[in-house]
Amino acid sequence: MKEIYDSHFETLQGFKEEIKKNSFTCRHHMLCYEVECPYNHSGVSQEGRKLIIKDFKTYVQKKKVAEKIKEDIKKIKSGDSQDWADMC
Repeated sequence: MKEIYDSHFETLQGFKEEIKKNSFTCRHHMLCYEVECPYNHSGVSQEGRKLIIKDFKTYVQKKKVAEKIKEDIKKIKSGDSQDWADMC
């Protein structure tokens, strides 16, 4: 998350929101998508958090794909794969 936040730091300066006094930090923090969330998000507005959420989802998807590829390679090497391409 820190890498994603740091990569958008300059852009996020344009998406400020007031830090609410006597309010806790949102448990979803930068991944909160609620428009009327009553909690604090380190001064980043909902529009700014959308950028973070989009990059986070991309990161998670890339990680899942990489893990699946590693798992498929492992199955092929061990001979457990039953893919149609392996039948030829």
